[in-house]
Amino acid sequence: MLPMIYSAVPRAARLSAATESLTKVGLRDRLKSLPSQLSGGQPQRVAIAPWLTEQGLMEYLME
Repeated sequence: MLPMIYSAVPRAARLSAATESLTKVGLRDRLKSLPSQLSGGQPQRVAIAPWLTEQGLMEYLME
């Protein structure tokens, strides 16, 4: 969500996007977990979660 911070997206909107993304990959309950607390394939799912937001897709397409 770092690109959203640099784009001056409000904190509430960033949190909403993060929650929505993690819900799509089945990790909503891990929203406040540290990377060391994830197991198995969870880190990989967290890694693709930002690309599931419209903002993340636009960032990818712009590059």
